[in-house]
Amino acid sequence: MSSNCTPLVSVVIPLFNTELYIAEAICSVLHQTYDNLELIIIDDGSTDSSAEVVRSLIESEKAKNVQFISRENRGMCRTLNDGMAIAKGKYFAYLGSDDMWRLDKIELQVGELEKAESAAAFSDCMVIDSFGKFMSCLGNQFPYRGGNIYEDLIWFSFQPASPTNLFRRDVLELVGRFNEDQHWEDRDLWLRIAKDYEISYIDLPLAMYRVHGKNGSLMNLEVMYAYSHQVLDAAVKRDPALMPFLPRMRADIDAFQAGAYVEALKMKEARRYAYRSLWRRPLSWLAWRSLLLSLAGKSIVLKIRNRRREATKKRSVFNGN
Repeated sequence: MSSNCTPLVSVVIPLFNTELYIAEAICSVLHQTYDNLELIIIDDGSTDSSAEVVRSLIESEKAKNVQFISRENRGMCRTLNDGMAIAKGKYFAYLGSDDMWRLDKIELQVGELEKAESAAAFSDCMVIDSFGKFMSCLGNQFPYRGGNIYEDLIWFSFQPASPTNLFRRDVLELVGRFNEDQHWEDRDLWLRIAKDYEISYIDLPLAMYRVHGKNGSLMNLEVMYAYSHQVLDAAVKRDPALMPFLPRMRADIDAFQAGAYVEALKMKEARRYAYRSLWRRPLSWLAWRSLLLSLAGKSIVLKIRNRRREATKKRSVFNGN
């Protein structure tokens, strides 16, 4: 898309020790069909050869409108806020340094936001393994939709996949940017935005989330569990009307934790959280599902996973790759 009449989109890639994947992430931004982009890559204290890979790629691509900053480690939310301080675009997006975008992602999302009054956009997302092999589509697991999604987020119906984000920068400023007191960046931010603004959803897998064994949220599920409660406490403080529903929401966090442990094939831990959720909320379908899968065992879960993968292969086409 020509940049003559299109708004600038600022893209930040926070980089930390992903030397194997950073080149693919950067190329998926540089080769977007949307031309009016600025790319800001911030190396957040990598100790591997990530920085060298980035410098070499920028030189070989002869990339324009790209900034590369290398500094000591400050964490994800601080890094994104540092990127926002540099960004000049009407729209703001960030991409994990191990993830990728479909090449028309920004074009489709900007087109949607330019005609809608939404504050942000997200899409379906593919999950790939460390080699880039398709594993699943998140849209087959969660009831994604657009519009007023605040209650969907509060009740854990779904969470926009991180690589699919695109925000109006002025809205990010109004809600207070990324919360540097929290371990991760996305859930709290989406809740703050969705409380007061409509959100657009594009029912296409416009990004790839890569699972490779070193993902921060997958490496330490207990840290993620603590983060979920931290986000919930902040949401209730902002919106006291949620207070009567706090036990149910804590039960939902337990249910999702059980599901995360099932996906990690840690069945004992999955059962522990499923029982905890059902004690608070006996009719939680997600807790029952996780409990039954954990009792069925790893082999059954793997069979179901493989069938799900085969059933969604038709959606695995990623710009012809």
